[in-house]
Amino acid sequence: MKKAYLLVAMPFKNANRPIFQRGWGTSALEYDVVRYTVRVALRLSVDDSTVSVRDAARVLRFLRENPDYLVKVKKGMLYCGVCGRGPFTKRGLYLHLTRVHAEEIARAVRQAPESLRKL
Repeated sequence: MKKAYLLVAMPFKNANRPIFQRGWGTSALEYDVVRYTVRVALRLSVDDSTVSVRDAARVLRFLRENPDYLVKVKKGMLYCGVCGRGPFTKRGLYLHLTRVHAEEIARAVRQAPESLRKL
């Protein structure tokens, strides 16, 4: 006689967390700014409607003043500018930066001085 097994779907430990999880200290708006910042730094396609004009100006100024903060290129390979891990593809570095360093990027962009002229 065959034994019947009852398969019970056990939830994973963190099943309620999304894959692209926001950092514990970043709000949804800050996370959009982080994603925008990383996409601009990696020269990927960017949807400008996700962030305000003021935030976009702050991000561009931050990246202009700190060009190697997020992305470092060594011998044509992409490395994380924050922790030095790599080499990555563009997609891999995007995922690494948004998942691991979202809070640090949000803090750095938030602390960057605003543009001198009013927008």
